[in-house]
Amino acid sequence: MKTLLLYPRFPKTFWSYDKFLELANLKAVIPPLGIITVAALLAENWEIRLHDRNVEEETNADWEWCDIY
Repeated sequence: MKTLLLYPRFPKTFWSYDKFLELANLKAVIPPLGIITVAALLAENWEIRLHDRNVEEETNADWEWCDIY
């Protein structure tokens, strides 16, 4: 089974770290630990793709690849 796991995009607000990330040359401060935990609970024979929408968007090829999302 192939599954696509998507971490949601968070809006840019006064309290987000956008300027800090730019200065530190980073793309993310908080790793998507919740969705990684879900991936760990899935069966071992499943193929998993994880996309953090705060870093990059998934592609149409990703949607065509997966059986469930």
